[in-house]
Amino acid sequence: MLDGFDEIGPFCDETVIDLLQGLRQMSAERLWVTIRPHPREELEDNLQQLPYKLEPFSVEDQAELWIKFWCLKDWFTEMNSKEKGK
Repeated sequence: MLDGFDEIGPFCDETVIDLLQGLRQMSAERLWVTIRPHPREELEDNLQQLPYKLEPFSVEDQAELWIKFWCLKDWFTEMNSKEKGK
């Protein structure tokens, strides 16, 4: 996995693309590259691969995620307290 392809300096883009192409030709069974939407086309064209796109969370989805996260955190805290009390 290569995280943040779009954060690579402009003078290193070609080198990293060559590296990724080499990994694909060798033994990389799966290759994951994260990138922001705006430079995606360059990477798509060079690697000849269609991307998966993640949609941003809505405000409602974000609220639900945080509620579930904090409830789960409270549950773990309670479980740890009970186990330490044994």
